[in-house]
Amino acid sequence: MWLDGIYMASPFYAECAKLFGEPEASFDDIAKQFHLIDEHTYDAKTGLNYHGWDAAKIQPWANPATGCSSNFWGRALGWYAMALVDTLDYFPTNHPARPQIIATLKKLSAGVVKFQDAKTGLWWQVMDQGGRQGNYLEATASAMFVYALAKGANHGYLSRDYVPAIEKGYASIINNLIKPAGDKSWSLTKCCSVAGLGGSPSNGKMRDGSFNYYISEPIVTNDLKGVGPFILAGIEMQQLTGTKVQ
Repeated sequence: MWLDGIYMASPFYAECAKLFGEPEASFDDIAKQFHLIDEHTYDAKTGLNYHGWDAAKIQPWANPATGCSSNFWGRALGWYAMALVDTLDYFPTNHPARPQIIATLKKLSAGVVKFQDAKTGLWWQVMDQGGRQGNYLEATASAMFVYALAKGANHGYLSRDYVPAIEKGYASIINNLIKPAGDKSWSLTKCCSVAGLGGSPSNGKMRDGSFNYYISEPIVTNDLKGVGPFILAGIEMQQLTGTKVQ
């Protein structure tokens, strides 16, 4: 299981189940996936979740004892946070697993804010190794966290105590990562292009989940995995702060 893979299925599965009136078993399955990924990837010491988990513990990137990958990748955690808040939009209010999904969001949010860079308010490519040579403050994860935290606060899943961290993160994206493009437009910089675990990449790079792997992937501008969450974050920030579109 991959943290980012939870986003690729769960919110859309939940929306489809609600739209077409599927039986409760569909929501049971969605809840089970959240339970499994939390059970097997959560690290109590940091409050974060490892990028992936292999039940068989045989993948080259997997710890042979735990099955987990070895690092906390920012965007994987960002996808996971968005999966939680977006799935709740469609998850039945009377389903017995809904409180647990909210509890997981709260637990994750505490870990995410714990590793928010104190100086800038952004988040690092490898979350728990801020300042290590080669690591960098990354745009897509930062935008995803601001969106998920703001939406969580707007819906009452998260305490308003998170608002200062949310506002600091959003302001820092604008002040530090949004740059003029030279043609009267603006660009979102410092986006990790892609990262994963395992597979057979065409360039021969081993996606082994190591720190050196995560920092080796290309850094690009205006990656849609950053631009999209940044727009969504702006929508949630308007609601959070009570501002109106001019």
